[in-house]
Amino acid sequence: MKYVGADLHKKTVSLCVVEWHDHSTRVVQRKRLRCDEPDQIGEFLASLGEFCITVEATIGYDWFAALAEPITVRSSVLCIPGVLRGVL
Repeated sequence: MKYVGADLHKKTVSLCVVEWHDHSTRVVQRKRLRCDEPDQIGEFLASLGEFCITVEATIGYDWFAALAEPITVRSSVLCIPGVLRGVL
């Protein structure tokens, strides 16, 4: 199973793809894409196959969530930075 973390900024989104296999994880891909090119973001996400995605709930995340949700096979999660920081 693949898990994608999305770090959304004003002009770019950084994506990190991690794969879980045999009780261990490994980073399989990192990608930085421009926010003003949503087709490229959609193509990249669609190329991953089955995955879950997490994106920080920040100002302006709604367009990214709307783009990713139909492509995400398993689930999509919004995380709140203060809460996540407490978990890590």
